Amino acid sequence: MNGPIALRHRPRTAVALLLSAVLATTGGALAPLSAGAATSTHTIRGSIVVPQGVSAADYLDGVSLEWSNDAWKVGADNAYGHVTLDERTGAFSITGVGAGNYTIRLAGSTTVNGTTVTWDGKPGPVKPMQGDATGGGGVGWGVDTPVSWATVADTDATAEPVTAPAFGVVTGKLVLSDALPSGEVTDLFLEAKGAGDMPWDVLRDSAPVRAGVLSQTWRHTVDAGSFDVDVAARAYVDGTFKVWRHVGSARITVPAFGTTTMNVVEQRPVITGTAKVGQKLRASAGTWPPGSEPTFQWLRGGKAISRATSSSYAITTADAGAKLSVRVSGPSSASTISRTSAEVTVAKATLTTSTPTIAGTARVGQKLTARPGAWTAGTSFTYQWLRNGKAIAGAKKATYVTTGADAKKKLSVRVTGTRAGYSSATKTSSTKTVATGTLTAVTPRITGTAKVGRTLKVTAGTWTSGTKLTYQWRANGVALKGATKQSYKVAASVRGKRISATVTGTKSGYATKKVTSRSTASVAR
Repeated sequence: MNGPIALRHRPRTAVALLLSAVLATTGGALAPLSAGAATSTHTIRGSIVVPQGVSAADYLDGVSLEWSNDAWKVGADNAYGHVTLDERTGAFSITGVGAGNYTIRLAGSTTVNGTTVTWDGKPGPVKPMQGDATGGGGVGWGVDTPVSWATVADTDATAEPVTAPAFGVVTGKLVLSDALPSGEVTDLFLEAKGAGDMPWDVLRDSAPVRAGVLSQTWRHTVDAGSFDVDVAARAYVDGTFKVWRHVGSARITVPAFGTTTMNVVEQRPVITGTAKVGQKLRASAGTWPPGSEPTFQWLRGGKAISRATSSSYAITTADAGAKLSVRVSGPSSASTISRTSAEVTVAKATLTTSTPTIAGTARVGQKLTARPGAWTAGTSFTYQWLRNGKAIAGAKKATYVTTGADAKKKLSVRVTGTRAGYSSATKTSSTKTVATGTLTAVTPRITGTAKVGRTLKVTAGTWTSGTKLTYQWRANGVALKGATKQSYKVAASVRGKRISATVTGTKSGYATKKVTSRSTASVAR
């Protein structure tokens, strides 16, 4: 479009340059001007400065002016003046205006790169949104309405340049750590507070809101630039304001006529450390408003642990095998809210162990003693004695008396330690080879008269319990055939010889032992 344009025919929905006149005349009234009125022949001249990167024709296509002493009016030809605008340069003139103080601002709507801003005719930011033409109402984060001023006295006036803002789009997703309360959720907001005096502002998506929602997306048109943003979530449930909690912070840069993404994820409390008896866990608080002091409560199986209210927790034996979590509570605008971490399952502690040893002589018939060694204090022990690696029935005490079955076998002992809250541990000693036992015996004694026809008897005395005894009578040290009983009837064949008796003891696992009595006097007739 070339040359100055009179915008009397532009539609009201097009981008408009608004003019507010607060007249210095008595009562602030602005009377209609007749065709010959000399006091209404002044002109306000000015220009609209558009942002770099876009042409004035693109930004200002469809601009018109409207003003009044009591309401904004379309600036077509009327009793209060006439407007022209050069879309190529942004220069404008308002002719036929009277003396007074004027405020000039944009109104209407404009579209650049597919993003539309609709000026709402009110001072301050306007907040066009996807699915929400009003932006939720109020003043907050959006696109600032450009303004300018001019004073008309007895001559024409030049207005301050009207600086049109660059704007862009912020899209993103709010992800909550916990679902919103159950019930009828009538609205869900994302609120952002930028640096300085920027107030809380509502960013609302057109998508339906449901109870239990964990995430929400949005699209919002704002001034281009960089912002430090605090983000919070709030909701009305069953008609009552229920939730408002700080979610996170972000530093974003919105490019002119471009799009940036701001995803904000609410951080739940997180447990760090090794979930094991005897170890210490620590909890991060998660996301809370700056300056707040959240409190901690550790939970075992979802139930509060007495006096466990700090950000760290020393795991006890009572926690073995249980699921631990931490609940962090802090302020919100409506009430105190709580967030709970994910659960961790506590493993049992590990016992300090030693390899057991065997004390005593590894010989059949001797007593051996198992010594566990140094274990975690408070450990209880059970024992199992092994013969060639296999359990010996009934041998479950710390001491063991070897038997004949152990002779020449390898003995060891297996020790199992247990303690509440700890994983049991088993250690086995090294082996000892059991030597054969030595029978205990005394010298046998012969009673009776050494005379042909008389009977002699040998007494073996005390031997190792369980020893089997056999006998052999001798004459002058030579074994007498068939004389293998405990008694012997002296035969004539041994007349004149000295008689003795040999007692032989045998027992499983023991070395055979022979003991011979003292000889008698020579056998008489």
